[in-house]
Amino acid sequence: MENDEWNESPKDAINKWFDLSIEQDDEWSKITIWLQQEIAHLINTNPEKLWHILYRIDIAENQAMEALSKLNAAEILTNLIINRQLQKAESRKRN
Repeated sequence: MENDEWNESPKDAINKWFDLSIEQDDEWSKITIWLQQEIAHLINTNPEKLWHILYRIDIAENQAMEALSKLNAAEILTNLIINRQLQKAESRKRN
């Protein structure tokens, strides 16, 4: 893991993995929509890349598999990703 990853904001990390051109002042609601659209696209076009990203972000495989079995998979995965990135940021602040 690169040292920069420890200092990334949740928005920076999501932007890095999904190349969404996120600005720090973008609202989480806007980011959520963009991320959900990108995840839906990856589910349909490049599931291998999505699995790689989920692994690197540290989303549990069982959570990802369960999410992918649902009709709203992109929405569930988006929430898992955002929550995981926020957990990582909170953990870094405590350490």
